[in-house]
Amino acid sequence: MGVNLPRSVPNTFKDFALVFNSIMKNGLLTTRIDSATDAATSAEALVVDFDYAKEKEISLDSVEKYMDESHHETKAFFEELITTEYKKLMMGEVIE
Repeated sequence: MGVNLPRSVPNTFKDFALVFNSIMKNGLLTTRIDSATDAATSAEALVVDFDYAKEKEISLDSVEKYMDESHHETKAFFEELITTEYKKLMMGEVIE
């Protein structure tokens, strides 16, 4: 999916925010991507947040199973988004 903004929209942004919902096998995964700036250093970053939700009632007895499923679905989705190089960076390896 590509996004083409009208020419009248400037290509420089002060803030950036994107939200999309992905229909998963057993639920809905909401992904939020926001820009952020560290107040102390002015360093810029992107914040990525995932929220997985069942679209049916969950009994108290099945909360642990739901949490495991939620973690699995979210992790699998995230790992599909990132590169091998980024995985190495997350594990503390130095990338040159």
